[in-house]
Amino acid sequence: GVLEHGIAFLTHESVFPAVFVGASVWKHAGLMAFLCWMLLQQIDSDMRDAAAIDGLGPIGTTFRVELFSIRQQLYALTLFTALLLLDSFGEQALSIASAAIRSQADVIESYVYRIGIQRGRWALGVAGSLVSAAVRLPVVFLLAVTLYGRGPRRK
Repeated sequence: GVLEHGIAFLTHESVFPAVFVGASVWKHAGLMAFLCWMLLQQIDSDMRDAAAIDGLGPIGTTFRVELFSIRQQLYALTLFTALLLLDSFGEQALSIASAAIRSQADVIESYVYRIGIQRGRWALGVAGSLVSAAVRLPVVFLLAVTLYGRGPRRK
């Protein structure tokens, strides 16, 4: 069985993408959980008490009071986590990829490093970095709009 032979998940091309993304998500899940817990601590206890008086149970209080109170911050945390995931893929691809799965493990950052810097093809490295920045830019704009509103007010 699996326990006798083991699974070489870092050398199988079919399994590696799931392990790669799962490891990145797991790496940031603790930070996200801690930040969500901190946000929930900021909710006024009177809101919870009022919900209990109105007849809401624990699940209703969670959805209608707590999550509603921190929804903007949750949007921002989700976008921030997406940026963290995009940023961590490069270093993770370089650190855990082997020659057997190089075709599956290359992401933009690791490809730019391997081809642009190690092989001295600077133009390709710059182009890859620009593509990477273009992928992140809309997420940064969404984060700014979520945190600061719809932009400058016109009079």
